[in-house]
Amino acid sequence: MAFGLKDRPGRLAISVCDFAQFGLLYLREGNWKGEQRISQKHVEAAVKGASPNSTSQAGFEVAEIIEGQRTVGSGLIPDNQTDHFGS
Repeated sequence: MAFGLKDRPGRLAISVCDFAQFGLLYLREGNWKGEQRISQKHVEAAVKGASPNSTSQAGFEVAEIIEGQRTVGSGLIPDNQTDHFGS
């Protein structure tokens, strides 16, 4: 909890050095100091696994959300998104 329980809950604080270490972990295919921390399969899926164009867009029904949680979506309902073109 980067800012405490009452100020923007759920956000993490991470240093530039920590962020760079995540990059190295993925460049090394999930291996850190001789130990496989993330499977190569999952690393590949995270960095190379784009969604195919055939993946459907969001639906028109409002999804449930835990009470009190913030959303990064817009306030429009329905909020269907545009084509993602595999990204």
